[in-house]
This record gives sequence, structure tokens and C-alpha cells, in this order.
Amino acid sequence: MSLLVELPISLFFSLYLFIGLLFIHPLAHVAFELLNVLSCGRLGLINLKDKELPDARRPTDDLEAPMEAPHRIAESLTPSVGSDAPNSSIVRHALRTSEILKSAASRYRTPDAVWDALEGGALVQAGDVRLLRLTWLMDLANPTTTVHQAYGGVLPRRQDLPEEAFMSVEELKEMERSGGRGTDKSKMNQEIGLLSSGNILTGIYRILASITAKKNNVDGLLPIIAVSYCWLDIWHPDAEGEQLKLLIKRLGELNGGRGLLAACRAYGYADMGVFLDWGSLYQKDPKLWKAWMNDVRLLKQSDEELAASRTEGKRLVAERAAYDNSRDELQKAAFGRGLKHTMDLWYGHSGTTVVLLTMLPHKLPKGFDTSRTYDSRGWTTFERCSAELAKSFNLQMAKWGLVIDVSDKAGRAQRRLPTTPKCMATLLEKRNFTNGADKQAVLELYDKVATAVLCGVEKLDYLGLPLEPPLVGESGDVWCSPMKLADALNYCVQVKEIDLRGTGLTDDGLEQLVAGLEDTALPKLKVTLGLGSNHYGARGVVALCNAFARGVAANLEVVWLDACQLGDEGATALALQIGAGHLPKQLKLITVQDNSIHNEGALALASALAASSSSCKISLSNNAIGLRGQSALLRVFESVHGMSLAHVGGVHLMNPPCWPPCLMRALFRGARATYEDAKLMDDLWCLSCSD
Repeated sequence: MSLLVELPISLFFSLYLFIGLLFIHPLAHVAFELLNVLSCGRLGLINLKDKELPDARRPTDDLEAPMEAPHRIAESLTPSVGSDAPNSSIVRHALRTSEILKSAASRYRTPDAVWDALEGGALVQAGDVRLLRLTWLMDLANPTTTVHQAYGGVLPRRQDLPEEAFMSVEELKEMERSGGRGTDKSKMNQEIGLLSSGNILTGIYRILASITAKKNNVDGLLPIIAVSYCWLDIWHPDAEGEQLKLLIKRLGELNGGRGLLAACRAYGYADMGVFLDWGSLYQKDPKLWKAWMNDVRLLKQSDEELAASRTEGKRLVAERAAYDNSRDELQKAAFGRGLKHTMDLWYGHSGTTVVLLTMLPHKLPKGFDTSRTYDSRGWTTFERCSAELAKSFNLQMAKWGLVIDVSDKAGRAQRRLPTTPKCMATLLEKRNFTNGADKQAVLELYDKVATAVLCGVEKLDYLGLPLEPPLVGESGDVWCSPMKLADALNYCVQVKEIDLRGTGLTDDGLEQLVAGLEDTALPKLKVTLGLGSNHYGARGVVALCNAFARGVAANLEVVWLDACQLGDEGATALALQIGAGHLPKQLKLITVQDNSIHNEGALALASALAASSSSCKISLSNNAIGLRGQSALLRVFESVHGMSLAHVGGVHLMNPPCWPPCLMRALFRGARATYEDAKLMDDLWCLSCSD
């Protein structure tokens, strides 16, 4: 790989910079100065005073929000913060500086809380929860194995399982430490993106260092699978073993037919620990369940009512008591601790893999209510929404998704935006619970995990996820709309990097997204805001910069606006915003590559930079900027930053005459189309899984 791929690319890139430095860079200067002399100095920078923003909006105009103001974070915080906090900015400041928040957020990012849940910690005891072996479950579902013959293909409850069915914490820890050794591509891409903002030689060194550096478990995964599924009976989730058979069959079809376990082993995980509530938590004895208990109304009667309702009422009371007491007090306490203090971990942790059994088996119990599907139930709604809060959909080495829907043969789960606690409260109003008291418990548990995960998440990657704004008079996609994203981003007080490339954002979509952001939202967003490969133009740029002027992302250093539809109009609009001082004060780099910008737009940007106090650099590679525009930009860059090879990369590379711009525009537009084509992205992901 190093000889055939990395070395040739490095040599080509170095040669390209060498040519740009020795020939193109001085040629631009000579041509501009010669033309400037011949035209008596009339080829200088342009005057922006007569330029106007699209739709006659001036930089000082307020952007009218096309939606209701988003709810405040304080509404969903725990009582210790207070839902009646007078000002959301005060709440956000408290969250940013709170050690409690940092501890709560790390619970869902680092493995420590998971090991405590299994080994015992402040809130749970060792053995409250145990994880099953994936290989043992596969044997249980296989009719030819002795395990299947011993248990009839039906998973026993936790108390009746043999020791070999469980995976030890020591095994899990060893696999977590040694799996997935490779290059951290996210670090490499970050260094490439910053190449034009600093010393180019140092940048190249950092890129090469990131390529050669290797680390274990590069994707930060845990060898743990959590299964989200429906109970088919009140007394047993899968009395005939049909769901287990369906689950193992579908997992075996993943990874190009080699199965999920093969993909895990390729990453370095010889086996996987599985959280499946029936086998992981202490359960009541299904053998003591009686047929009359299927009548829920009868089952919920008090002992006095039940004894008086029928002649055999006392016997029914005794049978129910025997079933309810089939767990001893220690087991009941362990079940309560596991339910209250660990359920959020198995589904909400960024390193676990969540398998959604969204389809029901063909063979169902007699009298089963088919309207009680996966999507209609409260606990499964909690489990899926928890899994969607902050898991990565773009892994580097692992060849499987962290959210797997077995209803799709390739395991692809529909990507959805995070659900806030307020949205969850609305969803649960329409969900079914066998035990009515569970609704409030689920809501409180989700409030805990969602607030901690969203307030503590440091990177959000929605590459290629379509964000569709609603049409006039329509509510839009409840799972993937710009307003829903804005609602979630208002919680993200610790996020440092956001990737929204290829999400299909138009001018309307970007306006709705930024209008939904509260003033001073995203206070820690610093590394990058990726808005490239989308469809907005000048109006979207104005909306974005107006949000910056309100204090949104005040510490942002890099923003990507490449491969969009800015043109000279968008470049001029951006120049006006720079002149008005609407950009974040810490901004170091704006990339507007592949935006069909010509001399007019380049000169407008150069004029704005020359007249403002901003030290921001702008990367304009792969446009149609002539020598006049290139030289004007170089004058400004060198007057502010001094001589640097980085200017060659930011101005000359892939602009005429050294590179045909039409070729690179086609390349970028092809990449944008790939990001936006969900089916194509899925096919490429499946192809990588079958390599």
C-alpha cells in the first residue's frame, strides 16, 4: 500500500507544489504587475460599496425565522438545574463549566462505565448484568448442535443459563484493547483540511505522520452488541425460539454473506458479548405463568378484587404471587439496578453495536396482537432513539454498521437525526407499554442519556444524510429535517466538529437550519463546520453569516463551503459579510473550492480581506480565477501572513492555467452526487464490507 499508493501520491503532490512555487506563483505576479502598469493602475481591487446582498438584504438585517423558536435546553434538564431557568444562555454556561456534565458525557464515550456496569460500581453490583456469547447464541439457533438439542432452540432465562453462555469481562477488555489496529484516517483528513491555513511544509509533515502512525481500536468500538426487539408474550419474549432463529439468520447474511461475526473477527474481535434482556437480567420463571394471566385486566386487579371476583379467586392470587416471587429479593434488586442504571449504556454508548429486530417472525403466538409492532412500542422507541444519538455511520476499519436493522438483508438502518427529550415525550404519547408505569421511567431514562450524550458529544457526522425542508403547509420529515437538526444542535454545547457534506442543503434548508439555532449556540464548535457538497448559493451564505453575527459558533476556526453553487454572486455576498465583520473572530480558513468563482468574485474577496481586520485565509482552488484574481489574492495573503507555500495551495492549485477547471468540477460534482445518493452510498458500504 505504501509503495503503490501512498508514495506515488506524495511524489505527485510534492511535484505539483514545486511547479506551483517555481513557475505559477511568480508568473501570476509578473502578469498582474505588467498589466497593472500598462493600464495605469486600474487593475487593482474593486469597490464593494455598491454591491448588495441577494434579495436586497443588507448585512445588518435580521434573518426572519421560518419556524417557531426552538425550546430551551432548560426544559429538559434534570431538576438540579431547574426547568424554570430564566435564560438558556445561563443554563448553557452552567453546562459548559460543569464537571458533572463532563463526567456524564464521558459515560457514553469511554469504556469505563461499561466495565463498571459489568464488574460493579457506585450504582450497580458485579453480576447485576451479564453479556451472552454471540457464538453460543449461534449454536443455540443451529439445530445440529448439542446446545440446540439441550435447550430446544429456546433461550432460557438468566437464572437457567449455563456458565459457558456468558462472556467474562476480562475477555471483553482484552479484545477492546487489541482490536482494529490501523491509521486514524479522520486525523489524516483533518490535517489535509488544515494544509492551506498554516505552514505548508509543517502541514505535509503532519499529514505523513498521521498516515504512518498506527493505533489500536482505531474506531473506538466495544466488542458488545445490544439487541432491541419486541417481547411476543408478557411472560416470555420468545417462547418458541422464532425470534432467535430470525436474528441469527439475518446476522449471518451480513458482510456479503459471511456474517457479522466474520466482520468482527476481521477487526480483531474473536467473539462479541450480547446484551439481550431475557438472558442478561434476572427474570421471573415462565413455567409459573398460567393461561388466565393473559387477561391483563384480571392480572392487574388487587389481591382482594381477584379473590372476590371468582370462586377460585384465592387460587389465582396464590398463582400470581408464586409467579411474582419467582425471583428472590437479591435478584429483584439486581434487576432493578440493571434496568435503571445500565439500560442507557447498552444502547446509547458510542462504541456498542445495536441490532434492531424491527420485523416479527412468521410464526407468532396464538392471539398475538399484530398491531403491536416494533415502531409502536415504548421500550423499542427508547432503544432505537438512544442508539441514534451519537454513533458514527462512517467507520474507518470496522466493516459493519453500529446500528443494524435486520429487516434489511444488508443490515442498513435508516439514518435519522437525534431525538431530543422534548421530541421523545411527544413520541411516547403514541407508544404502547405493557406496564403503564414504564412510560415515565422510560422518559426519565431517555432524558438522562439524551441530555448527557448531546451536551457532551464532540463530533457529529451526517455525511450524505438528506436534510429535507418541509414544503409550504407541510410538516416535513419528522426524522430528517433542518429544524430537527437545529433542535438537537442547541443541546450540543461541547461539539467541536460537524460534517454536513452532501446533505442536499438548499438556500431554504440552510436558512431554516440556522434560524432554528439559538443565539450563541455551538460555543465549542472549533475544528470544522463542513457544509460542502450542497446546493445553496449566495442566500444561504448570507443566512449562515447572519447566524455567525448572532454569536453562533463564535470559536469556529474552519468552515467548508466547497463544491456548492456560490459563483461570483456568492463570493461577493461572502465578501460583504467579511467586510461587515460577521465572521467568527477565531476563523482561520474558509474553503470555497469548486464554486465556479471567476475574477469578479476573487477580487471582491481580496478587497474585503484587504479592508477588514480579518486574518482568515480563503482556499479558492479549482475555480475559474484568472491571473488577475490570483495575483490580487496573493497580494492580500502575503501582506497579512507573509510569504508562504500555503498561498500556492490556496490560490493557484487547480486554477487555470495549471489545471483544467472543468475536470475538477466534474470530479467534485460526482463526489457530491455520490454523497447524496443514499442507495449508491449503501452499495459502496456493502462493497467495502465484502472486500
